[in-house]
Amino acid sequence: MNKSNSLLTIIAALAALCCLTASQCQSTVDFPPYVAEICTDKIDNNGDGLIDCKDPTCVTKPSCALKVVINAVPATISQDTLVVSGVQQNATAIAVDVTLPGVAGTAAITADTWVCKLSTLTAKSTYTVRAIASDAEGNRDTATATFQRGN
Repeated sequence: MNKSNSLLTIIAALAALCCLTASQCQSTVDFPPYVAEICTDKIDNNGDGLIDCKDPTCVTKPSCALKVVINAVPATISQDTLVVSGVQQNATAIAVDVTLPGVAGTAAITADTWVCKLSTLTAKSTYTVRAIASDAEGNRDTATATFQRGN
């Protein structure tokens, strides 16, 4: 056998060996399906260790915005107390203050609503109520309403 025939035989044998071993060595890799974070279910859907509004995917979503609203207050009151209420989203605390010194309160939050009783509204004046919502990250949102103390 000459050298070129031997070389061709070796190349053919190696090619056959590569084909056989390549077909036997094939494997598949299964990747888990991509799961998007659902920003309102209190679950870490995408497995990054961050839940809902803590996840960077959700931070800019409207469902993660901090928001406070004051429900309508009477234009004029005749008593020295007023119960102020409203709705909130993602607040951990709501402080309520009034333009005149000494009148303030902390709202009780229940789910997405809040309520605060203001007393000592004795001056016959125009009052502006301010609700200040805050969250765990230090973000704030403010809402205001105005009313008058009459008789």
